[in-house]
Amino acid sequence: MPEAATEKSHELRGLLLPVSDANLLLPNATVVEVLSYPDVTRADAGSPDWYLGKFIWRHLTLPLISWGHLSGQAEVIKTSERKRVAVCHLPGAGDATLFVGLETSGMPRLIPLTQKGMQAQADSADAECCIQGELKIEDTLACIPDLNELGHKIAGLDQHR
Repeated sequence: MPEAATEKSHELRGLLLPVSDANLLLPNATVVEVLSYPDVTRADAGSPDWYLGKFIWRHLTLPLISWGHLSGQAEVIKTSERKRVAVCHLPGAGDATLFVGLETSGMPRLIPLTQKGMQAQADSADAECCIQGELKIEDTLACIPDLNELGHKIAGLDQHR
């Protein structure tokens, strides 16, 4: 079998989601829908800065998260016409199915993932910021979010109310 055909069979695809000054690398199945910026009920004054509030999606009330604030990047998405929300499916805390909105600075794009085209960045994990690690994919640095930890942080918001 030709080398190109073998490499294609080992290729996965992920979604590169632009957030603040970073890119999140997510599995395709995680992003359910990308929306124009919705009407948001702002978070209480005592909420963490990464929790922006709640919005309605398909008759569900979802939390809206700023990845830039969660990961310690103070950069806020300023241009309202570029702001969007990616509705993502997260592993729930317990048996709950959890959907969350992630504020984005653009549209996600499919990206091919091959072992040859990726390079792990050493010591890039940060559990507090929900980061499992970082990869360099061709010329793009991508953050791999810890979706389980993000789900636990969001579940913790409801427990403190």
